[in-house]
Amino acid sequence: MKKWQGLVFMIYAVMLLPAVTQANMLKNPGFEEGQYADDQSMPSYWECERSGDESWHCWKNDGQQHSGTKHIAVGGMDKSTWGYYKQNISDIKPGQAYIFTAWVATEGWQPPSSPAAYLRVEFKDSKGTILRTDKLAVVTGENTTWTYKTLITGVAPPGTTNADFMCYAQGKGTVWIDDVSVEAQSKGK
Repeated sequence: MKKWQGLVFMIYAVMLLPAVTQANMLKNPGFEEGQYADDQSMPSYWECERSGDESWHCWKNDGQQHSGTKHIAVGGMDKSTWGYYKQNISDIKPGQAYIFTAWVATEGWQPPSSPAAYLRVEFKDSKGTILRTDKLAVVTGENTTWTYKTLITGVAPPGTTNADFMCYAQGKGTVWIDDVSVEAQSKGK
């Protein structure tokens, strides 16, 4: 009887293993890679778009990171400035949901209306047309400690070939973001 129990356990463990060992689809998820010359340098594999160029930091090495030595910091000099960091992932499958996570903290954060910082996903077709946007508000307080946030998207719409995974903020002050992850959600969840 014990042999059968051991065999059943091994089969069960092998079936669960792929769900447990999902790989992060993002490159440079801790923002550690890049040729950093100043606060306006970009982490490798990430793009940034923003208003109020002088008020946005693309990366920071200031002792405030969640882990490693660097993190991104988005924030402005007034409540109308905005910015985001994004990474495009090209192997997104229609009918598949994704789990987008990040560690987030704030300092002196004053959004125009609460909340105005998001984890955001734009599902796109091969021509770059946005088919759907999913988002999760990640901060509401002026000064917060590192908090783990999770956005589970709806399933990618028909025609999806890629998606932009974005860390977006609009407001005065700073939103820190570190240790981001994107994984395909297991079908059993």
